[in-house]
Amino acid sequence: MSRALALLCFAAALACALPAAAINKCVDEKGKTTYQEGACAEGAKQGTVKIDAAPAAKAAAPDTKPLSPAEDKEDPRLLDLVSTQAGYDTCVEASPGFGERHAAEYDAWRGSRAELFARLARSPRYQATLVRAHAQTRDQFLRVPGGMQKLAQFCEAQFIPALRNNTPH
Repeated sequence: MSRALALLCFAAALACALPAAAINKCVDEKGKTTYQEGACAEGAKQGTVKIDAAPAAKAAAPDTKPLSPAEDKEDPRLLDLVSTQAGYDTCVEASPGFGERHAAEYDAWRGSRAELFARLARSPRYQATLVRAHAQTRDQFLRVPGGMQKLAQFCEAQFIPALRNNTPH
């Protein structure tokens, strides 16, 4: 890697790591340029470079404003997501260690639906649906004797395989 490319990578890394920072640009007598946090060596021409990563961070930040009723339309994909999420959450509640055992499967499923989860986070309609789905799923199994044990068995034997089948590879 050339020295110029290494310096460029260093400057880029600093830009990413620091929300707003100043580093020193040092140019020695031979014209060699270096960037550093500390003061430049004696005899070097010193300048300051301000790195502000805030505009890039703002541009990449997702919209978190709740959807208006007109924007919060019925979406079968969100309804499916809510149903699956409620089932997963109930499995975590019913089966000790379930979340840890199946974190990779859950993370893969959730990651493949990142756009839908972002929409869910902004959707009052589907947030309320998720709350109702949690309560209904939990209550359904609590009414049956041994229901939570049956749920735990279902989670391992059927829910996780279905989650895997619905996750793109």
